[in-house]
Amino acid sequence: MGRDRRYDSGGLVVGLLLGGGDDVSDERLLPASTTPSAFEDISDESLDSTDDADAETVDDEFGSAANSGSEGNSAGNSSEVVLTTISTGYDHACALRDDDTVACWGSNDDGQADPPKGRFTAVSAGASHSCGLLPSGRAACWGRNDFGQADPPLHTFTAIAAGDQHTCGLRADATIFCWGDNYSGEADPPPGEFTAVSAGDQHTCGLRPNGTAVCWGANHDGQANPPDDRLTVIAAGSSHTCGLLADATVTCWGDGSHGRTDSPVGTFTAIVADGGRSCALRTDSTVKCWGYDQGIDADPSGTFTAIAAGSVYMCGLRTDGTVDCWGDQRWVQVSPPDGTLTAVAVGSGHACGLRPAGTAVCWRTKYSE
Repeated sequence: MGRDRRYDSGGLVVGLLLGGGDDVSDERLLPASTTPSAFEDISDESLDSTDDADAETVDDEFGSAANSGSEGNSAGNSSEVVLTTISTGYDHACALRDDDTVACWGSNDDGQADPPKGRFTAVSAGASHSCGLLPSGRAACWGRNDFGQADPPLHTFTAIAAGDQHTCGLRADATIFCWGDNYSGEADPPPGEFTAVSAGDQHTCGLRPNGTAVCWGANHDGQANPPDDRLTVIAAGSSHTCGLLADATVTCWGDGSHGRTDSPVGTFTAIVADGGRSCALRTDSTVKCWGYDQGIDADPSGTFTAIAAGSVYMCGLRTDGTVDCWGDQRWVQVSPPDGTLTAVAVGSGHACGLRPAGTAVCWRTKYSE
């Protein structure tokens, strides 16, 4: 029987700066079958969800922040609900509230939008599963679990990242432990300490404390063969990887087709990667993108404070707080909402952001030939 990778559409990419939660406002974009024994210490607290009156209409397949698929995070319109971080998966999203509970919405076919009750310190949405960290440091996961990606070990972690069909976490001793799909070795990290990790489709890369990169998993295009240079940021795409060097320039390796590894000239402060394309934020706050460009919009004009990558398009926060999205013109048919946002995260065909008041707003693309 063949291996089922129904989300290999080009790169749900998960990145995590280890040592903290997945706060998308700090460009820590991550890119989430409950096991009851893993949640025995979770308190019994009710979960509400919220929507934003200014949100673009989102179709029934994705739902909205006020349209949950479960009783645990049922619809609500309370102005008292404030979200602090948000993480998008393939077709769902999860957020951490200011009372440390989790709210999820969108597709719930596998229970990925049905979080357990209780308090969390971090949450990360994967393709069709989600994971969070409890105050004790234990991990709790829910959603699709056919590869064990929602079955965390009984370790304690300081950070967690849910990927396509595997999950990785940083333990207190700075080592990485992964679980779930290990078809290409993507859930088999090497020993030693790490400060950052970024998971692509079937490979994962991390940064050592000295800034050198190490990658594991699929390597058919050299995406798991990093250079010996010291990096400050790393971003894994589907079959390529890019990073920022200590001098703030970009380096890329792996699949070089369609210009995926044609590193741009200049200095940069942030970098993101999707299936076949990468974008980076220049030191002058403008955006430069490269890689697969069939049907792709030109680089956005203006200046930005943060950028986020999805599988078919990118979004960024402008310096005035408004959001702009660009990418495959066959998909970018729905404009982002008006008004200002403090954070943005991009999934497969949708994106979500946080308003200054802490409410969520989401919008979906539509495919057009």
